[in-house]
Amino acid sequence: MNEVNSSLIARSAVYRILSLGFAYPEREILDFLRERLAGKLKESLRFLPESYREGLAPAMESLERARVFADELEGEYERLFRAELLSTPYETEYDPMASVRKGQELADILGFYRAFGLGPSKRRKELPDHIAVELEFMSLLLQKEAYARLNGWSEKVEVSIDAQRKFLRDHLAIWVFNFCDRVEQNSRLELYRSLGGLLRKFTELELKELGVEPLRLESAFLPSETGELFSCPFSRASPVDLSSLKS
Repeated sequence: MNEVNSSLIARSAVYRILSLGFAYPEREILDFLRERLAGKLKESLRFLPESYREGLAPAMESLERARVFADELEGEYERLFRAELLSTPYETEYDPMASVRKGQELADILGFYRAFGLGPSKRRKELPDHIAVELEFMSLLLQKEAYARLNGWSEKVEVSIDAQRKFLRDHLAIWVFNFCDRVEQNSRLELYRSLGGLLRKFTELELKELGVEPLRLESAFLPSETGELFSCPFSRASPVDLSSLKS
């Protein structure tokens, strides 16, 4: 595999690892966070450009110091991302016009997913604008770019890159910095604070890599009172699943 493809796969892996870091910590994910998180990240960083390695080094050091205890992690996840919504993990909840635009935004996100063969999953139930789902989608786009390059499919390479730029510009990068702010300010656990710092810096590097300037929302998020955050099951439904991260 050439250097370009190695870097693409490594970037994809970082997105996937971050996705797992902000997914609900069920048994399989807990095992990964406790036993393989830091190791997988270090392995991925080896294949990234020097700018990524240098930029992510401080967050990586913080992450290596973090300890993962099942009871603490599950309780903190509930406190941060569900019960108190201190750091709501849903894109549309950061939009001050959510009451007007939420349906349109969710439909646009679903349109991205469906264009690349993704649909509702029976295994994982989550809304399409959840941080873990959006990060996993970016991971998949990089895999598709690497596969297209490997096969010399120039048109599909351009399609994958264009989707990365548009999804980052129109969705993920619009709200992810506000999300990271809230995680770092409100989490009681070093693990989540470290993941927030890592996600922030990695997104900055990705924006530079792809030449994207996102529109950033400056307003505070508007917490939902409808309960619909948990009503619509959606997650990735591609041949690649969490088992690919097992040792």
